[in-house]
Amino acid sequence: MPTEKEVGRRASAPCCVPAESGGVTRRELLRLLGIGVLSIGAGGLLAACGAALPPIAPGATWRAGADAPFTRHGHSGAPLRGRLLTMGDRRSWQVASGGSDVNDPALTLEIVGGEFHFSQDSIDVPLGEPVRVVFTNEGLEVHDFSVISSNVYLVAAPGETVETTVVFEEPDTFFCSIGGHAAAGMIGDLLVDGEAAPDREYDTESGSTDIWWYDPATDRWEAASPLPHSLDHVSLVSSGDKVYSIGGYLQNIGDASSEVWAYDPDRDAWDRVADFPVSMGRGAMAAAFDGERILCTGGRSEPEGPPSATDVFAYHVDRDEWETLPTRLPTARDHVKGAFLDGVFWVMGGRSNGQRKNSTPVAEGLDLTTGEWIHGPALPVPESAGAVVALGNRVVVFGGEGPAPTPPGAAGRSFVVFPEAHAFDPVTLAWERWEDMPLAVHHQAHGVVDEILVSVGGGPVSGVSGSNATQLLTTA
Repeated sequence: MPTEKEVGRRASAPCCVPAESGGVTRRELLRLLGIGVLSIGAGGLLAACGAALPPIAPGATWRAGADAPFTRHGHSGAPLRGRLLTMGDRRSWQVASGGSDVNDPALTLEIVGGEFHFSQDSIDVPLGEPVRVVFTNEGLEVHDFSVISSNVYLVAAPGETVETTVVFEEPDTFFCSIGGHAAAGMIGDLLVDGEAAPDREYDTESGSTDIWWYDPATDRWEAASPLPHSLDHVSLVSSGDKVYSIGGYLQNIGDASSEVWAYDPDRDAWDRVADFPVSMGRGAMAAAFDGERILCTGGRSEPEGPPSATDVFAYHVDRDEWETLPTRLPTARDHVKGAFLDGVFWVMGGRSNGQRKNSTPVAEGLDLTTGEWIHGPALPVPESAGAVVALGNRVVVFGGEGPAPTPPGAAGRSFVVFPEAHAFDPVTLAWERWEDMPLAVHHQAHGVVDEILVSVGGGPVSGVSGSNATQLLTTA
């Protein structure tokens, strides 16, 4: 068994909800799951955990790209031939920020939220007339007031009051979109002229088969051949010639897949290759290509019960074979990402036992020359479901979600999405803070294409949320 070595000192450092199931109504789904939704733009950003962070280093700048032609909770991505191949994971509803731009409201509707309830569980509003909606958060956690059909999304910090004016055209459900809050009781009926919303069916299949190319040089999107069936929490890895879809979840988190598919860009086709060497399958793993093999570790086969995985596997792309390496990931983690740089497979962040509250700042690297694990300095923020890439001579970690500081006496735990981007120098063993993402997201598609870091989609609200934002980072 290889030994471990300690390199440097640890820096001081300060999803899944159950999956969707088909054929349920929106209200049933929200009650069961606490589905998250999207706020687009800077106003939807959530603050990070407040830990002391290094100063922002110059030379790395974000800009917006063309919106993706899909909205998904999580994504996988891999660079190939000057483009990024992206896969949409969980289906999500999109709620724009702010509601309708109307004046002279006919009435004012005041809503108060707390842990975990609204002041009313039923609201009656007039049809087609402007209504001023005022939402006050008297709780100790961040809450929001959301109505999907009317594009209402009002998010408030503890003690904050926010408002919008909107015209309601149809009855619906109102709820708090932050993961788990609707399931805990923050949900109610929006009546319009006394009429309640009918039970409507929604396609709530867990994953997506959609595959798209994004070209940062032309800022254009193009459809590619879809996957044979729906998957999410997949490890999508490029070998330079092909892209491999490894594992992931089928209809439910816990219904893991051991399938591996290879995408051939010349034929625009997916081919089944050797299965992942865990019979019950696995998703939410860290994976990276070392020039000959795809390395995989961490992840989970089930949402509850067994701990996060620590075994390490290598897929030999030239002979379509899997190998189990004689080592273990020192810190068991899932919803974790990895990157390969200068002979080291770096595994950054993640969470244990599938729980966001267990998000970690752990940084560990497998030295492929010695077979030993390097314990690097901790990430400046404890995050899971973030993005990790090798860019130049740095390992860059950006986005992700994790627990927010819980005020004394809080009834529950609040979670946030991090906008921070940090670059790790494996020579000096130091973290640099780069410019924050314009839109904080977690579980986004990502990759480096011609020295441009590309981030696609991801969730701006902790839990099940989605966006179609394309964000590009370039270095000087």
